[in-house]
Parts: sequence; C-alpha cells; structure tokens
Amino acid sequence: MALDKDDFISKEVADRLSSARSWFSGVRGQNLVKEERQFLDAMLSRWHGHYACSLGIVPDPGLFRNALIDCPILLAVREDNLDGAQGANVLRLSVEEWPIRPHSMHLVVLHHTLEFVDHPHDVLREACRSIKPGGHLIIVGFNTRSLWNAVRLLGAGPDRVMRKAHFYKPALLSDWLALLGLRVCELQFGTRSFPLPGRDCAGSGASKTGTQKKRYMTQRLGTGCFYILTAIRDWEAVIPCRSERPETAGHRLLSSVACAVSDMKNDGS
Repeated sequence: MALDKDDFISKEVADRLSSARSWFSGVRGQNLVKEERQFLDAMLSRWHGHYACSLGIVPDPGLFRNALIDCPILLAVREDNLDGAQGANVLRLSVEEWPIRPHSMHLVVLHHTLEFVDHPHDVLREACRSIKPGGHLIIVGFNTRSLWNAVRLLGAGPDRVMRKAHFYKPALLSDWLALLGLRVCELQFGTRSFPLPGRDCAGSGASKTGTQKKRYMTQRLGTGCFYILTAIRDWEAVIPCRSERPETAGHRLLSSVACAVSDMKNDGS
C-alpha cells in the first residue's frame, strides 16, 4: 500500500495494514468475516438513526445494508482499493484522528481495527468521542480464549501477519470504555474456536440444531473464534478534543464526505 503525506501513518503501520488486508482476503480470513457478518447483520437490523460510521481492516461498503441508517459513512485510510463502494459516503482519515464532530454519531463499528494499529487507545478515544448520548459502539475482535491466539503466537507463512497483531480481552476493553464514558451492554462470541483452513467458521453442512448447540457452548465458555462487544454511552463524559483541528471548526460534522450534512441539528437530535 502506497503512503501519502495526508495518511498520517507510518510506513510500518501502512505495511502492517496492507498485510492484514491480504490475510483477510484469503480463505481463513473470508471464512471468519462470513460468520462475523452473519452476527452483525442480525444485530444491525435492530438499529436506526441518522448517522453511523464504520472503520474496518477491510472497508465494507455494505455493512449497514440491514440497518435503518439515514447516512452511513465508510471510514478508510485510503480510497484506492474500495471496489464496490461507488455511491457510498466515504471519508478518508487518519485512524488515530477523526474529523468528526463530537457526539454526532448514533453508531460506530470498529472491525478488527484495534489489533493492527500502534495506538489503540487513540482509535478508541476518537470512536467514543464521536458517539452521542444513547449511541452505541460495536467492536469486533479476535478472541484471546480461542485457538486464534495460538495462530497469532505461532503464525508462519500466510499467518505471519498475526504475530504483529495485538489481541485484547473484552474485560480490558470494558475498562478502557468505562474511562471514556461508555458501558458494555452486550458481548457475543463466534460459534467456533479453531481456524481450520478451507472450512466455514460456522461449520458448513452442520445441522441447525448442531450450530445452535455450538453457539450456546461458545457463549457459555467464551471460546468462540471472535467476539462482538457492544457498548452504550449512558452519560456525558469529557473526552479531550484537540482545538487545533480545522476539520471540526464551525461545528461541522465532517470535513469531507459524499453526503449532505448541512442540515445537521446542533441539538444532537
């Protein structure tokens, strides 16, 4: 992945993100994403609101297809490889500095983002800063209690990129979020714990009853291959904002986005 001056990330991070995207485009990565999308589609079908954004290791223009969101926004470091994103509202940014007005988003989704960046606290701070009271944050990550952690430690060949990833326990994320004014309200786990190559994470060919039993056991034991953590902002919290940012001057929602936001209400409605 080429690096432009306005990407605001180091070459090391850019190379790591590029390698991670390549891994997610492979068989194991696609199987993992397929099951995660099943969970996310079911969850997002319950959501509604004006503004939502997502930042993922692989940008997904169709993430909010089942959600009743008026203005879904795709966050990306670069727009060069956004195939199929024509007509989507794309905002290019630094992963650690978001040009988004504080307390303006009803929903923010972080998809395997924290594991591959140098400063996950900064990314999490920016995501929480943008969420309005009553809004939600969804974090998708690798489960440290699954055998994906062994893949990370022993990764070789195509899995070598996993050695550079940092897996975070949901309990640790819960502590970080509490400091930023959010409360964890739901935690789900995937249905499998071992990343077998060439097979569907949900267990291709498995019966519906068998899949339900696997899901029940992984939820009880917390051994699924991934977790989906949902947090809500219950109360106003003071999150430091950098006053020198020109992007947020004048109470604009976004500095550059392919949708009309001039009618954004200042009362947070």
